[in-house]
Amino acid sequence: MKNLPDLFTERFFQTAWSDSDVPLWFRRGLALFTLPTNKLNMLEPAQRASRSNSLFTLDEMNAEPTQDAELWRAQSYGMVLYIAQQAGVQGLFELARNPGESFADTYQRAMGQPLSNLISSWQRWLFTSSAEAAYAYFPQLATTPTPSFTPTPTQPRPTATPTATNTPTITPSVTNTGIPERILPTLTPTRTPTDAPASVTPRPAGSLRTPTPTPTPTSTLPGGQSTGFAALAVIFLLLAGLSVIYLRQNSRRS
Repeated sequence: MKNLPDLFTERFFQTAWSDSDVPLWFRRGLALFTLPTNKLNMLEPAQRASRSNSLFTLDEMNAEPTQDAELWRAQSYGMVLYIAQQAGVQGLFELARNPGESFADTYQRAMGQPLSNLISSWQRWLFTSSAEAAYAYFPQLATTPTPSFTPTPTQPRPTATPTATNTPTITPSVTNTGIPERILPTLTPTRTPTDAPASVTPRPAGSLRTPTPTPTPTSTLPGGQSTGFAALAVIFLLLAGLSVIYLRQNSRRS
């Protein structure tokens, strides 16, 4: 079922298309391209169908769809939009006005690639930033020119001469606030020697100091006899004297 844009487009290009094999998808896609509405919502269904490998083939696009009419419609518009992006809007309308006897031959001359590569090329283009910008395009709106910078000559301004002015100089003064500064003592680090840690390595014999025993002092009598020998002699003499006394007393009693 044809709508008003389809009828208008076919009526406008009726003479050019009467002797050519212009495919159905191109006729319907061109009608959508000239429709002054926002068609950005057709990008996401096309991308989703591309990811799931459910796009229509080129032969299926040449006939009225029996199912998924919305996808067929979005794909026909996307394929025409891709031609406009690659060949320019003017190139798209030139292709529509002069399709030639063979649309495929005219397409290849305009695009530089065979018509059989259209769907695969359009499918890769769908996921680029150029595609997002193209789907938001309105052919009815004039192209916004890019502003160019034009330098404007200006008259030089006179330079002001500085004049000397007296600037008061403020001399800072120290005011006693009554709060003394806390002066911290200066700490000078000193190095304190520490004993070496004990070693568990055995030392060789004779390496340790052996204390020398202190000799016991002995007194030596004249003649070379020691004090101990003299003491024994005195005790012997005392015992001998006591024995003599004891014997005398016993002899008197008897």
